[in-house]
Amino acid sequence: MAVGSEFKSSGITANTPKTVMLGAGTIHKGLTFAESAWNFEESLICATSGGSKLSIVPEFYDVPVDGALVNEVGELLYPVISWKCPRTAEVMKRVAEYMPQAKLNSISGVGEFAFNTIYKLIWLKENRPELLEQAHAWLFISNILAHRLTGVMATDRTMAGTSQMTDLVTGDWSTEILATLGIKKELFPPMVNAGDIIGTLTPAACELLGLPNAVPVVSTGHDTQFALFGSGVQENQPFLSSGTWEILMLRTAKASLETEDYAAGATVEYDSKAGLLNPGLQWIASGIIEWVKATCYNGENCGNPQYCRD
Repeated sequence: MAVGSEFKSSGITANTPKTVMLGAGTIHKGLTFAESAWNFEESLICATSGGSKLSIVPEFYDVPVDGALVNEVGELLYPVISWKCPRTAEVMKRVAEYMPQAKLNSISGVGEFAFNTIYKLIWLKENRPELLEQAHAWLFISNILAHRLTGVMATDRTMAGTSQMTDLVTGDWSTEILATLGIKKELFPPMVNAGDIIGTLTPAACELLGLPNAVPVVSTGHDTQFALFGSGVQENQPFLSSGTWEILMLRTAKASLETEDYAAGATVEYDSKAGLLNPGLQWIASGIIEWVKATCYNGENCGNPQYCRD
């Protein structure tokens, strides 16, 4: 979650006093996860109002592909399957039972990563099929937060683009992939672009946060796309993002990858600007930390939790 007073593509201007911007990859201080719901606490937001902007001190957590099945009122039917959960790796190994990996890559543009949303839904389909029957919707985490704030269910397009269930050509959910999985398109709320107003704060949220009525809640997007956006790079200009991932990306109108590209770790995601794509190569930057730990500190078997070398 981020907060600002201006987002050009949304129609929000500097005259808009307070605007809640929802970004993927961000969970705000004071938001706690219970098995069945996200709960707002009194300490939800540490904020101060100043002039035309609302300042917030956030805590960040990378959750681009994560989400949950929810009922009609947005209550979680099953806990979020984390992007680090090993269950999805086993599902990915046999995804060809549904569709060949190469075809999934070709249709969606998304590379073969065990944390992709598709593998979470396959796991639920195989192990908890009754939940898919009961579910009113699948919401990504940023959209769970947006629903808690506005009562409106939506799907951030840049988040959907990481799921490996969309169509790179149409920019929508792939009817072929969903049909193969036996998942209805109606499970996913309407897509919103970065800058779209999802809704306004509910009276309960306004009271809890100490904000005036009718504060608009704006969709932003996946953290990688907003690293690109925030850098100011132009179309067809290379960009390197360093963080959890080391990602070399491009903003371009077209992207066509080959089998060997996907084998090398390539992927294509939806840009924050509708109509643009972000092809790129990505590696786990945190792997360097793992290497240092194993090389310099005897790895996880070290008897001293901090320093192991003599």
